[in-house]
Amino acid sequence: MVIKSKPIISAIMCAWNEEKFIGIAIESVLNQTYKNFELIILEDNSPDNTAKIIKSYAKKDKRIKPIFLRKKTPSIAKARNLAIKKAKGDYYATTDADDYSIPSRFEIQLKFMEKHTECEICGSWYTKTAYPVTAHNGDVQYLTWHPKDIENELHLRNGVGGPSNFIRAKTFHLLGGYNEKLKMGEDYDLHIKAIKRGMEIRVIPKVLVHYRTHSESITKNIPHTPWKNPLNLGSAWDTKISSFFFDVPVNKIYEVQRNWINNKLESFLNCKKVILFKGEREAIFVPHFLEWAATRNIDVEGVVGSNPYCGIKPINREDIRGYIKKGYKIVICNEGKARVDIAKFLESIGARVWADYIYIIPYLTRLIEIEAAKKYKKHRYNVC
Repeated sequence: MVIKSKPIISAIMCAWNEEKFIGIAIESVLNQTYKNFELIILEDNSPDNTAKIIKSYAKKDKRIKPIFLRKKTPSIAKARNLAIKKAKGDYYATTDADDYSIPSRFEIQLKFMEKHTECEICGSWYTKTAYPVTAHNGDVQYLTWHPKDIENELHLRNGVGGPSNFIRAKTFHLLGGYNEKLKMGEDYDLHIKAIKRGMEIRVIPKVLVHYRTHSESITKNIPHTPWKNPLNLGSAWDTKISSFFFDVPVNKIYEVQRNWINNKLESFLNCKKVILFKGEREAIFVPHFLEWAATRNIDVEGVVGSNPYCGIKPINREDIRGYIKKGYKIVICNEGKARVDIAKFLESIGARVWADYIYIIPYLTRLIEIEAAKKYKKHRYNVC
């Protein structure tokens, strides 16, 4: 009788100047309920006490395999690729040096991947917090968990959950690893490559990681687009774009993304009949959507939610089933927990994502940003 050995999980942690947080991050891995793992920590020549802390933990637990560099790597992608060269696991799990994985994270993700053999990469919901991560007091990132919706959102943003990435080792190497030319967004790039190959990516709708935001983190030192006021873009937008694209004209990126969004939405809304879900916070997006829909002769029949707009009749949630049977498309204009609850409700009555309903905000937001960027100034250079 052949006894199947337990899969090995290689937790990959890269650290630079993380003396404040790395102890908690390491302990969150050591405290996992699934014990057959190795923790590879690449110490990227930190000037603080990060290396000393790593050595102290490595002396206590042989599963920790530290790598100490004499020269700092040019990118996190390079650092992660170097760490993975030492990995012997069947799965690779991202474990950032300033984050906290809940004790059952590895067990939950492994069981999911072993059950869903068609899935190559899985992420999860996570919290974002600037406070002690073990306090669980951050904002939950309610990512979509539908493979088709994930595929569509990846054209606009990384909706998989980088801090919770869990990937089959064979898949990682088949995709060629992380793109070392990128300043950031290497996990986003990996997800795009997977989708282009027809691979399935999933998100587990549970919080498995607490993602810490602080002034020293990489993402905090990259200017972000103030999307709630998208006309105020300037150099922040250029920096964000140049973080993800090399040797591609910015105006070409805008054109491709704008055409993709318009084609997707127009194809979905070809029935010309729409019902909106909206909440109090998302009211800013509804006028933009109505303006966009009016130029395409799309009829917004009614609104489910708070404060329906004048001229659009309020509709009870209980009546949605009938509208779907009549061929209406459902557009969700909500964020966060409300979005999840509405999607679950629609699925409970037989609605299908990207067949009967969609979540509009990432697409509408991107269109607003693109048009605002065009108005702000013309780009006449390549981003590299």
